[in-house]
Amino acid sequence: MREHIVAVASRLFYQHGVKTVGVDRVIAEAGIAKATLYRHFPSKEHLVVAYLQSRHEAVMQSMAQGRAGAEASARERVLRYFEILQRKAGSQEFKGCAFLLALAENEDSAPIKEVVLLHKQTILETFLAELPQDLAGRAPLARQLALLYDGALAQIMFQRSPEAAQIAGQCANSLLQAHFPH
Repeated sequence: MREHIVAVASRLFYQHGVKTVGVDRVIAEAGIAKATLYRHFPSKEHLVVAYLQSRHEAVMQSMAQGRAGAEASARERVLRYFEILQRKAGSQEFKGCAFLLALAENEDSAPIKEVVLLHKQTILETFLAELPQDLAGRAPLARQLALLYDGALAQIMFQRSPEAAQIAGQCANSLLQAHFPH
């Protein structure tokens, strides 16, 4: 039941916004009693945190599944993340970064901010993990790539176009070429 509630809330929160969607709408669309929702989630904030945690798992799974094979170079694997983002951004349903959207509506919520920060840190670590351990400037390069990725997501939020992901991928390619000239 918990997963069902999170799935319904996730769809509604991402599509309409966390502030716009009240718990009564989640209850109605999930087809559950109010007591059932509150048995699993003591507050709307708890439900939003669960939504973001679920979204985090889905994003990380998508990145892991969509990346190039192990035989691909570090450069190819990194660029693959931008290609995945570009494909997602081409979808009518894609509205940009669910984490930035939720944080913008709940900036005073420490638990929500914590999930957002964890997600952003994991994205950074994902880029860092793709880069060879002995690469000079590895950590700054990973931060630059993560910033490009986040910047593309922010642009997609208001442009509703995959172009930002494409441009971010081109910028990432330029950065990577400087570090991997071959």
